[in-house]
Amino acid sequence: MKYITLTFSFCFLLALAALEAQDGHTTKVSGAPVPKTYAQHLEEAKKQHAALSLKLIQTRIAIADREAGLRNPSNSDGAKDGQMKLSLPLLKTKEGQLEAEVQAAKSWLAQLKEMEHWPEGKRLAAIETSIRGQGKIFQTQQAANRGRVPERDVLLDPPSLPCELSAYTNGKEKSRHTKPQLLFGFTNKKLEEYYPDRDFITCYGSLAMATGGIKTLNLGLVIATYKAQKIYGKFQKGDFLFLHFLDGTKVALVNRKPDLGRWDSGSAAYLFEGQYVIGAREEQLLRSKLLDKVTVQWSKVQDEFEIFELDFFINHFECLESG
Repeated sequence: MKYITLTFSFCFLLALAALEAQDGHTTKVSGAPVPKTYAQHLEEAKKQHAALSLKLIQTRIAIADREAGLRNPSNSDGAKDGQMKLSLPLLKTKEGQLEAEVQAAKSWLAQLKEMEHWPEGKRLAAIETSIRGQGKIFQTQQAANRGRVPERDVLLDPPSLPCELSAYTNGKEKSRHTKPQLLFGFTNKKLEEYYPDRDFITCYGSLAMATGGIKTLNLGLVIATYKAQKIYGKFQKGDFLFLHFLDGTKVALVNRKPDLGRWDSGSAAYLFEGQYVIGAREEQLLRSKLLDKVTVQWSKVQDEFEIFELDFFINHFECLESG
């Protein structure tokens, strides 16, 4: 656990600089495996399901052959009949194991197909989340059937996200913040040719807990145009942030930090910061649900964005309380 005495704004700018230094938000490490694309995950899931289904069919054919042989015992080969009797229970056990694996593979394939029209970033985040949770059942089931613990695959079973906290003191008030994390990036298709190496709007988020247990969601939005104030306006106290979850639940948080926005020459973008209060009821929901979209409200407009980090709140609440 790291404790660094920094303001949220400085942490936010550090995170921004680090992410902008990456190529397409992907860290390239020499010799490191390249993360799989959605298409690769889908193709592997199809092959896995087909291969297991074929094994199940072959096993059932073998069971049927042995049952037929036992109904018509061989007069000339008693040893062969005995082998059939011994192998039949083993084959039926194998059949049950394969049925469970085929069902798990079918369920995983269905989950992937549901993501077909999602943005690539959101799909990969959902795949990672599912594999860490329900999707991992398939891998575990296969290993259990083989009678051993599965070897760790850092892609299928990634380690927990590093937890870094920063401490901040403002007079008598003390607070700690989780490290800002990329929540989403968005560029309208009409603007893509003007922003080939970055998104038009990028959003970073972190959680904070102040003296007295008050918890907030801190958002930092980076808009890559000097016209941002004219287009979007400003963040006002009392503006809403609407959180949309995968199960259809919707939560509204209220901003308590007005912000006109400021131009940052280093990133050639306007920076807006919002601070949204999380009440006890909202916290209970955020801790257990996967985030799908957010609707951000400025003084002039409000826009809806697809989220990359579906388990953002689950991870950040855990980190916030670990300190």
